[in-house]
Amino acid sequence: GAEWKFRAVGQGYASGLVGIAQDFGVNV
Repeated sequence: GAEWKFRAVGQGYASGLVGIAQDFGVNV
């Protein structure tokens, strides 16, 4: 859903991308 979008905005764009990657099961 849009949950990761709010997280990205809250933590900042770069941190948000890391969160998104983790949500998709990507190791960073």
